[in-house]
Amino acid sequence: GVAEQLFHNVKVPVLATRGPCDRGYRRILVPVDFSPVAAVSMELASEMARETPGATMELVHVATHPPSGHDLQKLRAGMRATLEGDLRDFANQVGLTDGYSVRVEFGAVQQVVPSVADGDGFDLVCMASRSSGSFLGSTVDAVLRNTRLPMLVIYVPS
Repeated sequence: GVAEQLFHNVKVPVLATRGPCDRGYRRILVPVDFSPVAAVSMELASEMARETPGATMELVHVATHPPSGHDLQKLRAGMRATLEGDLRDFANQVGLTDGYSVRVEFGAVQQVVPSVADGDGFDLVCMASRSSGSFLGSTVDAVLRNTRLPMLVIYVPS
């Protein structure tokens, strides 16, 4: 429809929402894959959080499950600790020094991000995309279609 064409034809951040956000965007979830594209969404979300009194930002990285046949609980705990440190290091490289928290989840981004966003009281999901054929990449598109929350989608040119 019209919204889909808008996403494919504009080169500025686009806010997709299914209704008004009465409280404002006070809890912002930013999926991070450690790419330059993710850095763009982190920077924009950080600016939004700084400009909104009481707003918070949470960075989430979704990791794949460790191979089966291992002590999964122990492996996940080790992976989680390492990736949380990596998220903090990446945030520092992007220029974020405070005003955010980090989180690591396991599974598929397309399923985990909507579940976390909708289930944990967030008001906005902020994701960037650098798609070769269209504005939305398949991951961003899947998250957009599967979450009930407003989503700020940022196109990052190649």
